[in-house]
Amino acid sequence: MNELLYNELLNETIALAEEDNEINDSMTFSNYIKDMLPIDILNVLIDINGSSSFLDDIWDEKYNKNEDDDNDDMMNINMKSSNTCEICERYVKLTKHHVYPRETHKSCLKRGIPELSLSKTIQICKMCHSTIHRFFSNDELSKNYYSLELLLEDEKIRKYAGWAAKQGNRLSKIR
Repeated sequence: MNELLYNELLNETIALAEEDNEINDSMTFSNYIKDMLPIDILNVLIDINGSSSFLDDIWDEKYNKNEDDDNDDMMNINMKSSNTCEICERYVKLTKHHVYPRETHKSCLKRGIPELSLSKTIQICKMCHSTIHRFFSNDELSKNYYSLELLLEDEKIRKYAGWAAKQGNRLSKIR
């Protein structure tokens, strides 16, 4: 089976979860999807996303109504194409990802990285943000993946980005 078919099966399973009202919380949703999808398909999706917690990310993005929309790290969606995720290019709420994670700023300064560089962020969706932090530690991010270009050079991120781009809410569907 190809990746497109896996995505179609996942989206059909999500639609079934909605029909069966199995979307009340992340755990119910994740368990439903895991029970419905064949294990080999689920394993491929887990491989693409780094862990089975990608289902929690999908639930958060689609159904979590408790999100604090006024959070300083969230940006309101508008119709500008610049408000698409810089990783998956979907048109969804964005977060700021510090390319040098804040927890590493002290060691970055010791390594001679200019203070101005430490405030650099990229605009990415919550799913991509969670996936980046699932794949890499903060130290790895600050040493090896401190730009969008470096992140996109990584095979795992490229594979994930291709998958995430097919998950809906893309700008081209809204136009």
